[in-house]
Amino acid sequence: LLFAGLDWMREHDIAVSTLHPASTRVYRSAGWELAGMQGVYHLPTRTAAAIRGGADLAVERLEPEDHLAVRACYDSVARHTHGFVDRSESFWLLRELNLREDSVFTYGVHDADGLRGYVRYHQESSAGWWYRLVVDECIATDRETAASLWRFLGGHSMQVQQLELSAPSVEQILMLTDEQDVTAVAENRWMARIVDLAGAISGRGYPREIRGTTTIRVSDPWPGGPNGTWGIEIADGDAVVEPTTNDADIAIDVGALSALAIGRFTADALARAGRLQGSPDSIARLGGMFAATMPQIADDF
Repeated sequence: LLFAGLDWMREHDIAVSTLHPASTRVYRSAGWELAGMQGVYHLPTRTAAAIRGGADLAVERLEPEDHLAVRACYDSVARHTHGFVDRSESFWLLRELNLREDSVFTYGVHDADGLRGYVRYHQESSAGWWYRLVVDECIATDRETAASLWRFLGGHSMQVQQLELSAPSVEQILMLTDEQDVTAVAENRWMARIVDLAGAISGRGYPREIRGTTTIRVSDPWPGGPNGTWGIEIADGDAVVEPTTNDADIAIDVGALSALAIGRFTADALARAGRLQGSPDSIARLGGMFAATMPQIADDF
């Protein structure tokens, strides 16, 4: 079943698959590997209200006709944020429909150039007469906008004790608050898998100062996978990936390569776990080529 799904992904030019596993063992055996963290966190509402710095910008409820501005705002931030995804047309269609629902709230900050940021949240019941605000996402292009949006949410403190956040919002809020008042409620480790090796590695993006070449021999349980030897050259922010008949510097399984490329594990950690083999110099070079922080995915299903 999983291999048939991979066949479909390849036919539709999907380079990387991500998922939330019901069973790590099942997906790992088919080539997926742990990739990053998604979690649920709590922030006291009054902490958000007490964020200092910058003017209080006007925050207004967005209307259905604002959906293109919301999309453009997200894209401007997502392309520079590790772990954020290029959302599909069907995803954005659902978000446009959400703007028409009374139960989902989207507020934003405009200026003459467009939408500077927005926050999307919904309301859930809690113990006693309190209720919770679940912050689905808070996207801001600058600090002043982010602070204004979070202070706006903090204005609900008379009836809301805690804001519920996702992992990407935690990174943002830690840079805004005076104290570390965010607490973890639940965490989930999601998985990723390379479907199209050349497409995934060449499309990943790299710091312009990173340079290196290596040859890897990849093993994949999927018959349609990238089994074989590949040459990789990274320079000036780009990667060239091609099949080769040269001897391999590194032997690695597709799951380990997926985790390395997305930033979840280092090459050294994968070598110690027996998931890749090579000389110390080859492992160090590979690790330097793919160095990245662990991604925290923003979207769920």
